[in-house]
Amino acid sequence: MLDSCFWLARPLDTDRPPEEDGTFDRSAGGGLNRVCHDRHNGGINIAFMDLSARQVDLKQLWQLKWHRQFDTSVYDKMVW
Repeated sequence: MLDSCFWLARPLDTDRPPEEDGTFDRSAGGGLNRVCHDRHNGGINIAFMDLSARQVDLKQLWQLKWHRQFDTSVYDKMVW
């Protein structure tokens, strides 16, 4: 469960950060652009399946293992 602007993210490791805060991708594969919004001083709140909840920095969204095929190593290659 995410503090986001859309109920379905479908994140891919090829998703890039939005050009500016508040940009919302309405396309079918909107990905992390649907949740990467500066809501709480550079982060969003996430409730995880293990029942924990915490604030996650926006850049750290690309370090979470969203699904089996999600390559978290792309974080090191990203240009912010």
